[in-house]
Amino acid sequence: MINYDYCPVCGSNVVEWKRKVIGSQEYKVDLCSGCGYAFINPRPTLEFLSNYYTNFHISDEYTQNNTETEKYSYSIIDAKRIVKNISELTNDIYGLDFLDVGCGHGLLSREAIYSKFHVTALELSDIERDIAHNLTKIIPINSSFEDYRCNENSFDVINLSQILEHVFNVNLWASKAHYCLRKGGVLAIALPNFNSFFRYLLQENDPYICPPLHLNFFSKRSLIKLLDTHGFDIEYVEFISRIPDEASLKRIPNFLLFTLPVLKIAISFIFKIFDILHIGIMINIYARKR
Repeated sequence: MINYDYCPVCGSNVVEWKRKVIGSQEYKVDLCSGCGYAFINPRPTLEFLSNYYTNFHISDEYTQNNTETEKYSYSIIDAKRIVKNISELTNDIYGLDFLDVGCGHGLLSREAIYSKFHVTALELSDIERDIAHNLTKIIPINSSFEDYRCNENSFDVINLSQILEHVFNVNLWASKAHYCLRKGGVLAIALPNFNSFFRYLLQENDPYICPPLHLNFFSKRSLIKLLDTHGFDIEYVEFISRIPDEASLKRIPNFLLFTLPVLKIAISFIFKIFDILHIGIMINIYARKR
C-alpha cells in the first residue's frame, strides 16, 4: 500500500477527514488543505483493484434483455448530452478518433459512433465488454487505461465518464490523456461532486463515498487544478443533478403518491438551483490539450 503525506494533486498538506467502514475493512479519507481534493489514504494495491474490477459489473437491473430501467434511460440521456457537447467542441468534424475509457455497456460509445466518431473502447469487465459489443458492434479492448498502449498524439477525444473516481493514480491518468491526445484534443470527464449539497449533508454517508469502489473525490477546484497541472485548458464545466423516481417512491407513503408529479417539479427546480450554485451531484468538465 502507498500512503501519501501530501496531496497528490497540488502537493499541499493533507488532514484526516473521515473514516468509513465497508464490510470488515476501515478506510481513511484524507482531505487536502489546498485544492480540496479528498482521497482514500493509504491506497489499496493495484493487484487488489485489478481483481476487483475484473469481477465487477453494473447491477443486473441494467442488463435485463430489451428493458431500459429509469436509471438506464438517464444514462442514455447523459451519453447523448456529453457526446453533443464534445461534438460542438470539435466543430462537428466527422471521423475524429475517440477513446472511451471504461466504456461499461457502451452507451456513450454508441452515441459517439452515431455522431460519426471513430471509436476505440476500453473495458476490463467481461460482462460489460459483451454488452457493449452487442450494443455498438465494436469489440472493446480488455485493458486498463494504465496498460493500454497508445501512440503519442493519436486521439482527438478521450472520454473519462464515471471512471476517474475509481483510479489508483490520478496524475498518471491525466498525464497519459495529455500524451495520447492531439494538440487541441478534448478530454471529457464526468464524476461525483465532492462539494455537492448531499455530500455536505450526509458527510461520509454520501453514497458516492464508497471505497474501494471510489478512491478519489473531486470538487470543481481540485479537478481543474489536476488538469491545469497536466497541460489542459478548461473549456466548459456543468453540474448535473437528478434522482430517479424510484428513489422518491421509496420515501413517499402510499397515501401520498398522488403528490409525486408536484414533488418531481419541486425537486427539479431545487436541483437546478444546486447546479447553478455548483453544489450539484455530478461534475461534467471538458478540457482541451494545450
